[in-house]
Amino acid sequence: MNEQNLNLPHHRKDNTLSMLTDYVSGRLTATEQWEFEEVMHHDVAISDALEGLQQVNNPGELYSIEQALNKSISKKIIKNHKSLHKPLKFPMWIILLASIVLLIVLAGYAIIAMMH
Repeated sequence: MNEQNLNLPHHRKDNTLSMLTDYVSGRLTATEQWEFEEVMHHDVAISDALEGLQQVNNPGELYSIEQALNKSISKKIIKNHKSLHKPLKFPMWIILLASIVLLIVLAGYAIIAMMH
């Protein structure tokens, strides 16, 4: 869903997880709650997340769950970022072998071309 289409309160648009935990914990104003319910109506992922959070028996656990999720997401982002910047570990002997084969093929072509 496009961020421009979300009707979340402006100061909360960047933190949907906090909005979810605040909704479940009852810390939203009536207006924020209504706006959030409108967003849930149009976004299945947020509705599913809310459904999962509502199954938590102890509302005090929500903060620790939020922190664990944020930490897990951060680790995955960092891991993916690092894997994108790893240099290719290509064995040098393969490069050398491919170069020799290419030189032999080119030399063979040149010899055959001279004979004709």
